[in-house]
Amino acid sequence: ENAQFSAAMLKQQPPASLLLITSAYHMPRAQKCFESAGVKADVYPVDHRARGFPKNSLIPSAESFHESTQAIHEWVGRIAYSFSGC
Repeated sequence: ENAQFSAAMLKQQPPASLLLITSAYHMPRAQKCFESAGVKADVYPVDHRARGFPKNSLIPSAESFHESTQAIHEWVGRIAYSFSGC
């Protein structure tokens, strides 16, 4: 919806350039949605999430499970959006 609403607003007064800023893990899906809506934007991914493997523990932390849930959510979203034409 953000891409569609933005595209409608941008048609009224097109900018010289546009910058799409969102979380790095969400950027591929967001960029595809904006391109599908006809909006060409430069991208600026933020909030990168990367860590090394925990050295002292073989049991995953609760935070690891939370991050896995976010990754699964993003992949399911990408699949669902691909069926909806975004």
